Amino acid sequence: MFPMPRHFAIIFAKCFGVIFVVVYHDFKIDLEEYARLGKENNFPSFDRCPCCKGMVRLYRHGYYWRNAVDGEKAEYSIPICRLIC
Repeated sequence: MFPMPRHFAIIFAKCFGVIFVVVYHDFKIDLEEYARLGKENNFPSFDRCPCCKGMVRLYRHGYYWRNAVDGEKAEYSIPICRLIC
């Protein structure tokens, strides 16, 4: 999974007062299984914001889709969970 390019995050932060934080999570499954499960993956929940360190629960704020390539074997469209503080 690839995060949003840094320059996009800076542009959005300046224009909309939004901060993008990328949190990596190891699902301990392969890419094919992740794609098959889609939005039903066991996405993590957070009781503390990794950006502002506030003791607030982050809520799911939809998904966005990315293309992922498993070497030269296959290409998948996978959901990335968005969270809001």
